[in-house]
Amino acid sequence: MRGVSRRREATAAAVKPQLDEATASALTLFNTYLIADREQQAHERAVRQAEKAKDEAAAKVRKLHERKASGADTAAAEAAYREALDTLRRLRDGETPAAGRADKSDEGAEATEAAADDA
Repeated sequence: MRGVSRRREATAAAVKPQLDEATASALTLFNTYLIADREQQAHERAVRQAEKAKDEAAAKVRKLHERKASGADTAAAEAAYREALDTLRRLRDGETPAAGRADKSDEGAEATEAAADDA
């Protein structure tokens, strides 16, 4: 049995599909379309997530204003809202989601370093 499966693997590896130029071109075009479609879907998903984050941040700000919360809490919530709004604007202007995440991770690293310096 093992010898048969090894021969099949060897035969399958040895047989390469022969594609004419038109078929190869069509496959390349199709693959390019798939990649572009996935990138567009990822961008749309990132915009929806940014809209949700902005709405949640706005709700938190409204809630803190209604409760007449401390200035520090309100300022932190407003800063989070402004950041969420900025992220949404950048995504709507065409920035890629990966670039937005890279910016956030850089900011997070800077904040972590600043907190470590303060300690």
